[in-house]
Amino acid sequence: MVVERGVLSVTQCLVIAGDVDMSTGNVRVEEGSVKINGNVLGGFKVEAPEHIVVGGTVESADLKAGGNIDVKGGILQPDGGMVEAGGDITTGFSANATIRAGKSFFVKNECSNCRIHAPVVIAAKGKGVVQGGTISITEGMEVNELGSELGVPTKVVVGVGRKEDAEVLEERSRLKKELQKIDRALGSSDPKQVLMRTPEAKREQVAKIIKHRMGIAKNYEESAARATAIVRKRQEDLASVKIRVKKTIFAGVTIKMGGKALKVKRNTDRSMVYWHPGKDEIEIGNL
Repeated sequence: MVVERGVLSVTQCLVIAGDVDMSTGNVRVEEGSVKINGNVLGGFKVEAPEHIVVGGTVESADLKAGGNIDVKGGILQPDGGMVEAGGDITTGFSANATIRAGKSFFVKNECSNCRIHAPVVIAAKGKGVVQGGTISITEGMEVNELGSELGVPTKVVVGVGRKEDAEVLEERSRLKKELQKIDRALGSSDPKQVLMRTPEAKREQVAKIIKHRMGIAKNYEESAARATAIVRKRQEDLASVKIRVKKTIFAGVTIKMGGKALKVKRNTDRSMVYWHPGKDEIEIGNL
């Protein structure tokens, strides 16, 4: 049984009584979920289109689920591996791990030297410490402690861009270059004047180029308008992202957002890091 958005549902589930190891080999199901009562040992893979629940720990192994992944113990990947879910990933602790969550990453105690990719990262219950590694988010973060007294390099990267953004911006750049190329050949004069000074034998060809340019110019205007709207929307998205630290953010933590980088210079208690749209700067305020 699985509870999703307050709704209890029954899903097909493969149960592994012990560990995923040499006795089981890799585990992959075409339907439903997988529940492992023991550990997932290093070098093994577990895949399910819905959910994966691990009663123990995940060592240097690969887990991939279309839904959620819940690891009751911890995720330890000193020798590689990845834990990837289309939904939430929840664990007691993680160390040297690569984790990709489609929704939120919840860690109850400590996340050390990990590479985290998730819209939201929550470590505000239990010890709630995130130190070392790189945490990439798009929507927000809430932790008890960020960084460490020992100055372990800890980086938080906020990225609100979308794949389609790059496509629109690339199209705008391509169209602009094409316009500039035609203008270098024909000049920037009025099209009628260009035709008048063009030898009669070449006027038909030049007229076709001018007509082609008019089409490109129209497409460029539309693309530029879309690009402007995207930039404005992403600025709004960026301003909505908040990094909340309930206890301490330690000196040495680096925050990157909006093309800027801020290195925290002193320990600060109960703080919130955010993007100030009026100043186009990263700021640290009181929580």
